[in-house]
Amino acid sequence: MQDLPQKLEAAGRALIEAMGVSVGAAPVLVFTGTDDSTKTLPHALVVAQNGPEFPQGSGNFTLQLSVELRLSADDTSVAQQRTAAGIVLGVFMSDDLATELGAATSDFGVFGISNRLAGGSRIEDRQWVSELSMDVYCCSQALTA
Repeated sequence: MQDLPQKLEAAGRALIEAMGVSVGAAPVLVFTGTDDSTKTLPHALVVAQNGPEFPQGSGNFTLQLSVELRLSADDTSVAQQRTAAGIVLGVFMSDDLATELGAATSDFGVFGISNRLAGGSRIEDRQWVSELSMDVYCCSQALTA
């Protein structure tokens, strides 16, 4: 279970990177909660937090996943911000998100998504901040059909 949040973060990162999002000429870099790199703008941050196992002893866990997009408010127009947020956060609004996350990394399965909450967009410290969070039901085993 210890590596389950890291696997979920890696899967979320892979989905965003596959989109190849740029704001102007600058590519959106993607970081995870375990990444201590300097986070230059523009960037997306994918963070997974441990959650409860249910039913007890099943190996099935509910993790909280949050995705945050940060862009320079000085260099990014409202239209550019909305477009980038629509692409990056839109990845996590897919009807097939559980399947896509589960397929993005090995020894990891996702069997449900719930409680998606769009945090909207705001300006904070001269940065556009857009966020989305959700509960992800997952296990440390690849799911097969």
